[in-house]
Amino acid sequence: MHNPPINLSAINNFERESNKKAGIISFFCDWSCSFPTQDLKAIVDYKAVPLITWEPWLINDKDKISLDSIIKRKWDEYIASWAKEAKDFGYPFFLR
Repeated sequence: MHNPPINLSAINNFERESNKKAGIISFFCDWSCSFPTQDLKAIVDYKAVPLITWEPWLINDKDKISLDSIIKRKWDEYIASWAKEAKDFGYPFFLR
């Protein structure tokens, strides 16, 4: 699931209608996504904290990534790449 870029217009609409400011903006990434630096930066620039739900499956093939394949280190390179980019991002964010 290559997420489309974050579109903050829905957040703007919510804030306008509720007269409240979003403090956290959440979005989802499956394991086909590279680290979403641009989306995170857009949220930080919006003065909110990003929250990524990083899901260990592929939207088009949910059986491809198993717990066993993760335990057997088949995804270590991908996970390490995310970890490095997360460290390099330089701003706080939540990852679940």
